[in-house]
Amino acid sequence: MSEALNDLAGWAQGPLVLLVLSAVALGALLLALLWGLIYPDTTERRVRGIMQNRPLAEERGRPPTTKSRLPQLDRRIEAFGKRFNWNPEHQRLLLRRAGYPQRDAYVVVLMFKAVAPLLALPLAWLYLDLILGDAWHGLLVFLASLLLAIAAFWAPDLYVRNMILRRRERIRRTWPYALDLIQLCVNAGMGLEPALAKVARETRVLAPDISDELNLTVSELMYLQNRRAALERLAHRVDMAPVREAIMVFIQSERYGMALGDTLQGLAEESRRQRLVEAEKKAASLPPKLTVPMILFFLPALFVVILSPALIRVFELP
Repeated sequence: MSEALNDLAGWAQGPLVLLVLSAVALGALLLALLWGLIYPDTTERRVRGIMQNRPLAEERGRPPTTKSRLPQLDRRIEAFGKRFNWNPEHQRLLLRRAGYPQRDAYVVVLMFKAVAPLLALPLAWLYLDLILGDAWHGLLVFLASLLLAIAAFWAPDLYVRNMILRRRERIRRTWPYALDLIQLCVNAGMGLEPALAKVARETRVLAPDISDELNLTVSELMYLQNRRAALERLAHRVDMAPVREAIMVFIQSERYGMALGDTLQGLAEESRRQRLVEAEKKAASLPPKLTVPMILFFLPALFVVILSPALIRVFELP
């Protein structure tokens, strides 16, 4: 036991452990210095706004800002990304679809893409060396650590894509109800802009993603000269078929003076019907997906439970 403790103490004082601890400390220092500048805490501001009973239209939980807090760093990272044929505007569009409208989110993603491999390589090397020990050669441990570091480079992209899918699912669940509210506002005599602003205020708590998109669309309708472009930007940001259909209805109504009430009601019913069809498809695809797990896990356990008494009696016979 004492020899094992001495070996562990000698290994803990090795250069690899010091390298890993230095890399972790450097990464934590960078995050601590930049995180507060890029994403300041807005909880105190929101609580103060609620306590002062300001109108809900003025208290925006997540305003879609386009002004960068770190313009020099932003420009340098964009210049660095263009050298590798990275499109900053496309990356910002993906982040916008994931629910991160801040312009600095692109800088944060690139920072994580640069820091993650530097932290993953020594950590993976340390973990594999500790777990495997002499079972693997040192070169194999290094190659495995290098592969994990490369995977860590793509981890922020996978996270962004996962957040996009989750946000689309949230919008898909609540979009029919938003269409119903827009229909009620339009039938009550409100125009398109007041109806969208009213729905954005009413859906702030239950559907914050739709509320953010509608707030931004109302702002663009007020300030942009081309109203059709403002509506098309909403469809381009969300990138979902039900939203595109509703935007086409809005555009046709603006252009030809069509009535929105009945059309929006039909779109809401179609969205609900589409959700029901997707649920039925998932339910129909469940038995084939369960076939392999049943064969690998359930059937062997079932055979053991059924055949064990018979086998015990067979082996007990003289």
